[in-house]
Amino acid sequence: MTFDEWTKSEGLTWERTAALIGAANASVARKYSLGTIPRPTTMRRIYAVSGGKVTPNDFYGLPGPEPTEAAA
Repeated sequence: MTFDEWTKSEGLTWERTAALIGAANASVARKYSLGTIPRPTTMRRIYAVSGGKVTPNDFYGLPGPEPTEAAA
């Protein structure tokens, strides 16, 4: 899930999002929504605050782990 998708799904304002992730202001949080890559500390906060829904891979457009097939 992207950062933008997460904020919209939670109904968060940019001001509230900034407060949750420890960003300086709402415009910084909005930049992450538009694709700016957060610093590692902020990335960890986003991951924690989103309950793991937004991962570092989501900022880079990388796929998550492939599901494993059950043993036959």
